[in-house]
Amino acid sequence: MKKTLVLLVALAFACMPALAANFSMSAPLSIETFAGDPISFNIEVTNNGPVTEYYSISMWSEGGSLAWVTYGATIIQINPSSTGTIPMTISPPANTRADTYSYRISAAASSSGDKVTQNILLSVRQKLTAGAVKKLALTCTSCVDEIGATMDVENVGTAILNDAKVVLTAGPLGKELIVGQINSKDVKSASSSFSLKGLEPGDYLVTAELFANAKSLDKVTQPFTIPVVQNIVYDKSVSLTPLGRFTTLKATNNGNDDDTAELKSSVLEQWWISYSGPAPTSKGEEWQWDRTVAAGKTIELAISEYYWPVPAGIIIIAALALFFYMRSVAVTINKSVYSRGEDIYGVSLVVKNKGKPVEGTIVRDVVPDGYEISGQFETIKPIMRKVAEGTELLWKMDVLPTGEERILHYRVKATPYAKPVLPKAVVRGRRGGAMSTVTSSAVGVPLSKERKIKVGFE
Repeated sequence: MKKTLVLLVALAFACMPALAANFSMSAPLSIETFAGDPISFNIEVTNNGPVTEYYSISMWSEGGSLAWVTYGATIIQINPSSTGTIPMTISPPANTRADTYSYRISAAASSSGDKVTQNILLSVRQKLTAGAVKKLALTCTSCVDEIGATMDVENVGTAILNDAKVVLTAGPLGKELIVGQINSKDVKSASSSFSLKGLEPGDYLVTAELFANAKSLDKVTQPFTIPVVQNIVYDKSVSLTPLGRFTTLKATNNGNDDDTAELKSSVLEQWWISYSGPAPTSKGEEWQWDRTVAAGKTIELAISEYYWPVPAGIIIIAALALFFYMRSVAVTINKSVYSRGEDIYGVSLVVKNKGKPVEGTIVRDVVPDGYEISGQFETIKPIMRKVAEGTELLWKMDVLPTGEERILHYRVKATPYAKPVLPKAVVRGRRGGAMSTVTSSAVGVPLSKERKIKVGFE
């Protein structure tokens, strides 16, 4: 009722003639816009007088706000029998309540003060922000590897949907589909898909939620199921060598749930075969190993059947070969003792080089307490000195060439306290920058039985 009364009063004012004024003004009686959208219009003033006149434009409001108003000009000069145009803009804010607002416009002549007024009714409508997700369709309802979704996004309101997007989820998976701007009543399509690899079997939901203008506008769902798929693929490789048979068993779970793999292989059970590997779950014509395999994973099981006489024989042959090889290329020293008369014994040291030349060669022997050097040295005379064990003998040979043999002789005399054993002799030298030391065996002295008893050896 109040709005009707305001409208009637405004129309009455608009129809009143300007009796004394020598000019006229025209403007739209009513205008309409949405809150947040500016609306522009023109005011026309016609100078009906004989002289050029200045006119001032002003406006006041009944219910609206003058802060919404923008003047194109507030003073205009108009020649006789001419019309001037003043552009005006009213910009109601986005939060303006939907209603009809009354504005009164006045044009006044500067010379006479005559004034003409007119009412303008501004109808403000509030925009409706609304959107809907329609026709959500899935590519499958029982899906194993992939699921796709298509939908229409419609602006069912009057406001433009800005930055529209659909947040699409399939179980724990999610992504954003950018739709962009949608004008009122327009429809846009969107689609996407998800890989279901790694998801456990079960019931899930596809959800499409529409966001625009910084808020959620709609949300729809569709159910789907991931069924249990069991698919274990087996692989077996066997390698035969003189040392034995080596088997690798593999099981790959291409399904989507944990499953038990039954790995099988024949195993020879003979005395000359040694088995190495995990204990089987069961034995029969074939041995079986049960293992749990997670979805998408591969397990590997290795078993070995060693023909143990073969490696044992190889080790023995290799050891013998190494022994004889080392003897064939090594420096050796042999010590021997023989009798040269009563209580006189000859000692012989034989040094041989079967390998590369040996530099800085030194031969060392010790005449222990209980024996004395007897007579002259039959070969190279050594350097002698007293040591804790007896008398040390050193022969310096410098370089011992490949294939060379040196024989060193000396004699000893046994005293009443002589023991029937002479210590080991030693040869040292450098071969290829590395020091090498070789010892002989200790040797027995053929003392008489009476002497052995005397020194406690019989």
